[in-house]
Amino acid sequence: MSTPGTAPTPPVIENEVLRTTLTDAVKRAFKETARKCVPWAVVLIGFYGLTSFFSWATLEEFGATLEEFKATRTQLQTQVDTIAEAATVVQAALNREYNRLSIIAPALNDVAAADEVRSRAEAVLNEPDGFGGSLEKTIAYAYLRHLNGDTADGVDRLRAIARALEGVDDEQAADMWYAGGSMLQDIDDGDEEVVALFSEAIRLNPEHFRAYNNRGIENANLGHYAAAAADFSEVIRLSPNAPQGYTNRATMNAERGNHANALRDFDAALERAPGNAITHMDRAASLVALERIGEACDGFATALNLARTSGNAEVVVSIMRQSLENRCN
Repeated sequence: MSTPGTAPTPPVIENEVLRTTLTDAVKRAFKETARKCVPWAVVLIGFYGLTSFFSWATLEEFGATLEEFKATRTQLQTQVDTIAEAATVVQAALNREYNRLSIIAPALNDVAAADEVRSRAEAVLNEPDGFGGSLEKTIAYAYLRHLNGDTADGVDRLRAIARALEGVDDEQAADMWYAGGSMLQDIDDGDEEVVALFSEAIRLNPEHFRAYNNRGIENANLGHYAAAAADFSEVIRLSPNAPQGYTNRATMNAERGNHANALRDFDAALERAPGNAITHMDRAASLVALERIGEACDGFATALNLARTSGNAEVVVSIMRQSLENRCN
């Protein structure tokens, strides 16, 4: 027995036989453990080595992928830079094309004021030659000839361009015929040559609703009412959401005394453009002719309120006086 407060002393094996037996048992246990554990140790060591190998291979593969990504990013950046440069060129071309279309697409008498057209034409003439420069400048010069009083020369220049473009770009050729007709119509209502110019535009572009609209106006001025009605109906078919076809057909019918049909078209036009003072005024005049005076007074009041903001109040008052002959008082 050990003394309290001291560490226990291990037992001493006195018996030699017992010592030998225990030694043999330990040796056998060690051999058995080695036999069972060494293969697993080998497996673990091999697994670790294999894992390390594949981890390294994966790392190298990732590095290669990263380099490939960097190269791709560089290529994409180069493409982006190229596209940006191309976009700059295209934008410049579109700006110049805008100036051209601002001149030839609108008719002088229904879209742009003469001084605005003159300004745009001069801007085109002052630009250096480049994208379509020669054609643009020829068109611009034709318009300046018209604005300076030589409409015949301007029309002749556009007619020459139209003939040169026919078969190459029929749509643009149609625009040239239309522009020539608009020039001539601007100074001379009721001219068969104007009808012929718009007809050429329609021949090359059967969906040119502006040419139909302006030809209809000219046909009405010439007294060709059936042809005018057909043109305005075609405008409505090609551009059903625009008010022009309805307004012009209504105006023609009102001038011919067919106020019931005119009223229907005025209503349709106002559904598409409710803020048009002139249409309200013309509709009210037809209501007067149909003896619907109360509605007419309301219509003139609406037209007058709208016209005050656009500067056309005097026109509305004049037409109102002519139509009502003081019958609203």
